[in-house]
Amino acid sequence: NDPEDETSLSHNIVRVIHEDKDGNLWIGTHGGGLSKMDRWKRTFTHYRANSEDPSSLHTNRVRAIHESSDGLLWIANGVVSKFDPVRDEFTHYKHDPKSMTSLSDNSIRSIYEDSKGYLWIGTLRGGLNRFTKRNGVFEHWRLQDGLPNDVVYGVLGDVHDNIWVSTNRGISMLDVENKDWTDLDLSWGFKRWNHACQLVEAIPSWRVFVFGGATDSDGSCLTLGVFVSKTGVLELAARSPW
Repeated sequence: NDPEDETSLSHNIVRVIHEDKDGNLWIGTHGGGLSKMDRWKRTFTHYRANSEDPSSLHTNRVRAIHESSDGLLWIANGVVSKFDPVRDEFTHYKHDPKSMTSLSDNSIRSIYEDSKGYLWIGTLRGGLNRFTKRNGVFEHWRLQDGLPNDVVYGVLGDVHDNIWVSTNRGISMLDVENKDWTDLDLSWGFKRWNHACQLVEAIPSWRVFVFGGATDSDGSCLTLGVFVSKTGVLELAARSPW
């Protein structure tokens, strides 16, 4: 970020980077909003929160960016915001304590779209949400519904349209059709691995999930795990000394 150059990156603390179908880079920052990078000119166009404009970004802290199959961007920024690049405007979806079909919690950590077009949203305190875009309805899966923990960091899907989530109690799979949860027991690998972990990437054709994170009680970092759902084989990397 160069304070004297409006076309530079809006903020130096970057939370997420997403490349859209047209090759544009979208950068979510912690305090500077959302920036779109022109990769040829190496300049940035900024989208920031404006309290006087309801169609602007909701807050300037962006945690996740997802592009849905219809070309819209979905932004986690204190709520879930839909960005229409044609109209150049945002529409916001937020928690309403009076509505059972609203977003369960405004602190969003991940957004994923399945093959049927549903958006799956992981929240910090409200568990897992499934959003139907055509009617704006949110369905919830929380601790009382079989989710092992209401803190959901990552959401990914596999070739069978099962939904995998990472939580403060490890990794779990939701059989969406049967609404049944299966927990992946990681406790044998390292002493406190079943605490916070983050799904990083999925390779659908291989049915492979890569995850990492979690700090053990002694301060060491548990760096990486790979789970192959087809074979049930789980590989855990060694501890890092930091």
